[in-house]
Amino acid sequence: MRLDVNGLHMKSGNTLTKMFGVPEIVACCSRYLPLKTGDIVATGTPPGLAWA
Repeated sequence: MRLDVNGLHMKSGNTLTKMFGVPEIVACCSRYLPLKTGDIVATGTPPGLAWA
């Protein structure tokens, strides 16, 4: 993920810095919701990417 404001690069991040990995997030969600191909799981942003 990358944040640009008026063409100026401000911050960047990726899923490696998230508190929980993608497999763990999907496993947790699938315990409570039936997930199907094409479903989207909104997880927010990596730490520091969208703060303030």
